[in-house]
Amino acid sequence: MYFPLILSALAALTTAAPRATVQRRDGDCSAQSVGAGPVASPDTVNAFYSLASLQSMSTGAGTPAGYTPVFTNLQASVSAAQYLGVYTLTSYDTYGCASQCNHAPGCVAFNVYAERDPTLNANATNCPNPSSTTNYQCTLWGATISASQATNTGQYRDSFQVAIAASNGYNSLSPSCTPAPAITNGGFETGALAPWTVIQNSAGGWTFGFVGSPGIASAYAFSASLAPNPNHASSFSNIILQQNLNTCPGRNYSIAFDVSLQYANPSDCSVYVTVPGGLVSTGSTFTAVGSDDLLQVDFSCYNGATNNIEVDNFVVVPFAGAA
Repeated sequence: MYFPLILSALAALTTAAPRATVQRRDGDCSAQSVGAGPVASPDTVNAFYSLASLQSMSTGAGTPAGYTPVFTNLQASVSAAQYLGVYTLTSYDTYGCASQCNHAPGCVAFNVYAERDPTLNANATNCPNPSSTTNYQCTLWGATISASQATNTGQYRDSFQVAIAASNGYNSLSPSCTPAPAITNGGFETGALAPWTVIQNSAGGWTFGFVGSPGIASAYAFSASLAPNPNHASSFSNIILQQNLNTCPGRNYSIAFDVSLQYANPSDCSVYVTVPGGLVSTGSTFTAVGSDDLLQVDFSCYNGATNNIEVDNFVVVPFAGAA
């Protein structure tokens, strides 16, 4: 670290004093955080580069959904514009790094690598070349990256050489995708269905419309009624309310909604809300699979049961947290 020489306005108007000599501040031999990666034996840079376990982690790493690999197993990390931050991981985890990128506004690429770091804050006199530790690092980028940008090979801290290995880079498959309102007419306040659609999957009786409800505080809510087939007392009846969302692949979203049920036979009727990743409940989160993930509300009754359902106030928004 360098300390700038600051001159006052008064000094600038008089004879300038001699400039102080600017010196690099050395380390104090204090202990540094111990990384989660393997340490080479002998503890040299060349042995670090040759660690088979790191090379295996790099070449065998999975590619997270929504990303494509752009380089693998390099001995340098990315140095570029639009740097968004670095995270130290507890394992060589491309999925964990992708999750960090998904949470970071504007992130479209990430770089995972192993870094050889000193266990002590190196000091030229007392601990110039301490033993090493290996950290797993994850850097995030606001622009796509390439192998040609992997130019950071490390540096010296006194006599200790920081080095990089097992460096993998990944770009988003949809770098231009910007989180936008994911759902349209989520509150049905238009008094119309579009762009929602309704599918009937049985011969049972059903109706749907728009009503106000004491349980749902809004002018309109989607309402449906299921009834058994009059010719089959033990029939199954089902409808599905659905809409294709406007989503960014790999992004995390939170979802909230209101449901009001009037059960005639509670054990014989069910309602499920699903996205491509599976079931969701109000207040939960999910990771988008595509650009038009299908949201479905599945309402079913069995054994000739009858029931009414009202759903309303669907909100789906990008979520900056773990899904």
